[in-house]
Amino acid sequence: MTEIPAAPPEPLPAGWYADPQSQDAAALRYWDGSKWTDKIAATSVENTPKKPPGVRRSLVLWIGVIAVVMAATAASLGVWNLTVAQIFQDKTTVIDQQTETLQEETDELNAS
Repeated sequence: MTEIPAAPPEPLPAGWYADPQSQDAAALRYWDGSKWTDKIAATSVENTPKKPPGVRRSLVLWIGVIAVVMAATAASLGVWNLTVAQIFQDKTTVIDQQTETLQEETDELNAS
């Protein structure tokens, strides 16, 4: 029997994985969390991880990046909306003041 590789490239949880020594793509070998065992299966086994943990980490990373981008976008839109609201509030205040001044001048002209 040839020597089984010591460990996969990154730490994996215990479970059934593709046999690193088999030519058969469907062959699985059990990884106990620290070393390969002599347990071999010729076909898929229930509870076999569908994707290696690295793929899962990548998915989690992408979800995190998307969440951060969405939060930053929402925050910047909120600031922009506040700025626009302040501009319109300032213009409304100026218009109200001008309207009041015109009303006073109109009242003065009507009184004379």
